[in-house]
Amino acid sequence: MKRQNLAEFFQEHKASLIESWFEAILNQYPQETVRIFRNKKNPFGNPVGYNLRQGVEGIVDWFTQKEKKEDVAVSLDKIIRIWAVQDFSPSQTLSFLKNFKHIVEKQMKDYYTHQEELWINWQEFAGQIDFLLLMSMDIYTECRENLYQIKVDQANRRVYALLRRSNALAEGLNSEEDYDDGASCAIKKKAVKGCKNEFTTQS
Repeated sequence: MKRQNLAEFFQEHKASLIESWFEAILNQYPQETVRIFRNKKNPFGNPVGYNLRQGVEGIVDWFTQKEKKEDVAVSLDKIIRIWAVQDFSPSQTLSFLKNFKHIVEKQMKDYYTHQEELWINWQEFAGQIDFLLLMSMDIYTECRENLYQIKVDQANRRVYALLRRSNALAEGLNSEEDYDDGASCAIKKKAVKGCKNEFTTQS
């Protein structure tokens, strides 16, 4: 019996593909971190591990559809956003799709007995992976741009706060109670009572 449908292949191998891919992604982290990501399934106690797994499951589910109706960008975003914030490079971030490609290739070679079937389904899969790569690059770029904008906004707020403090200080130094017309010692006037200058008439 011929097995030419790519969606059926992913449906049959869904569980093993998810586990293999999730483990491959975790291998990018230190072992101590991997244990936390793997064992804690609480989204609040383990948000990174939880979102990585949710992203993996969503993408594999997308491949199980004969007609791609689900918005796979949501699942990609769950993974890419984490690494964009952690300052992973574009190549490091997009390598998770390359890893998936290797995992699927191995499974397909074991699954399809006829070379023609293997070639047809591999070509279809490779085209869909290319589509995901392009979409992932857009998501990564948008995430980085948003992150830079947040940093710029934070820097602007700090500068604005400093300017307000500087202006308040300048206004305080130039107020009438702190300033004598033509006084060369205006800044010292608060600290030294009766400070006089060459224009002051001595009593």
